[in-house]
Amino acid sequence: MDENKQVSQQNPEMEIDLLQLALDFFHMAKRRWWLFPVLFALCLASVSGYYYLRYDPLYRCEATFTVSTGENMGFYYSANAADQMSKTFPYLLDSGYFRSVLTDRLGTDSLNGTITAQTIENSNMVTMVVSSPSPEDARAILETALEIYPEVSRFVLGDIELNLIDELQTPEAPYNVPSWKRILLLGGGGGLCLAAALVLLMAFLNNTVKTTEDMERFSSLECLGALPEVRQKARKNSTASQYVSVLDPRTPHGFRESINSLVLRLRSVMGETGGKVLLVTSSSAGEGKSTVSINVAEQLAREGKQVMLIDLDLRSQRDGKLLGTRGGHTVAEVLRDEGLRQVNFIRFSKRLGIYFWGGETREQNPIALLKDPKLQEMLLRLKPQVDYIILDTPPCALYQDAAILADYADASLLVVRHDTVTVSHVTEALSMLEGGKASVLGYVFNAFPQTPGSYGYGYGRYGYGRYGYGRYGYSQYGYGEKPEEPNSGQPA
Repeated sequence: MDENKQVSQQNPEMEIDLLQLALDFFHMAKRRWWLFPVLFALCLASVSGYYYLRYDPLYRCEATFTVSTGENMGFYYSANAADQMSKTFPYLLDSGYFRSVLTDRLGTDSLNGTITAQTIENSNMVTMVVSSPSPEDARAILETALEIYPEVSRFVLGDIELNLIDELQTPEAPYNVPSWKRILLLGGGGGLCLAAALVLLMAFLNNTVKTTEDMERFSSLECLGALPEVRQKARKNSTASQYVSVLDPRTPHGFRESINSLVLRLRSVMGETGGKVLLVTSSSAGEGKSTVSINVAEQLAREGKQVMLIDLDLRSQRDGKLLGTRGGHTVAEVLRDEGLRQVNFIRFSKRLGIYFWGGETREQNPIALLKDPKLQEMLLRLKPQVDYIILDTPPCALYQDAAILADYADASLLVVRHDTVTVSHVTEALSMLEGGKASVLGYVFNAFPQTPGSYGYGYGRYGYGRYGYGRYGYSQYGYGEKPEEPNSGQPA
């Protein structure tokens, strides 16, 4: 009884797994759609090439005739005689004696073709077929075979006579011309089946994080928010960088509400400990950590908070480009140059309402700079001047930058993009973050696909080009000075 209960409980899980595999196959097929036309073309070309290289034209010459036997030499209906002929006729064609006589009459050492015969059941009607690479040889072999057969078979069947029903004709075209339908079926169909099998295998082996339940299986980390997927469409002749912004009215309502909910939870959790410095990172590149960092900063600024965004991904330095800014000094440049630390290196965006520290120069090996005590000292001196500091850091499963910077932050936030990063990468990232002094608040599930109606909209397909972000007014202040009011800045 208990065993039956256990089996019944396991069946739903098996159905869910099969359903998930089907969904994974569908999504993987959309992502790897190019496999289908590529393998279709490759397999079709391979099969076509095989047929072309191995193709030898064959010509068929056939004759249908009746066999008369006995003194009357007329058509007979003896079932026994017909059965004996149906068994004997093909046997004689394959005998060495028949073939030796045939080659002698043809004046050749070997036959340039094959001979087969088929008798109609319970009758004396026979069809003899000769196949040969040469149409002339096919007819010559068949004519000679019909001529010598009565002589060769006399000792078995007695006196017989062959009565042709149709006249012999020399074949004009080969009978084994390759069928393009068959080639298309074998090549194209085989290629599509191979592509489907590969996609199914990739879906089966795919170990990426797809749902919050996947995270719960190996981590107790709390999900602080799920940002819906927003598909961008670049504008032509636009050099502006693109990112999804809560400040743009064309951004889907669901995305803006999700950012708002995320910020509320961050404020609540960080308010309990009095934390002000938030480190944002991800497991691997392309998960949207910069987009999350910028939108969190923008939303906090909308709520009237003084927010500073620092681009600490020194290997990339793309936040300034996303924001539409140009120039500026990177953290690395300020750390190296004592003179820069005494002048203006932080800019204020009137449009976004946030302070930004970052530039464009990239560093190949910034580890030594990040370990410089002056960086922590600067963060400590900037901390009381604003309400929040957002640190945009490199992927922590790829580099140790985030693990180093975690000692300078009060809390950290991990960005996990739907169906992009593997479980092993996430666990590695968490182990790196948990080794730092900053507490790991939770994770953000980014680019989560929503079904139509979930947020009052379907999949957002919005064009994002210039929002007017490309040019700002900025006020600047020196290191250690209180930021000036937004209206005091000068155009960049």
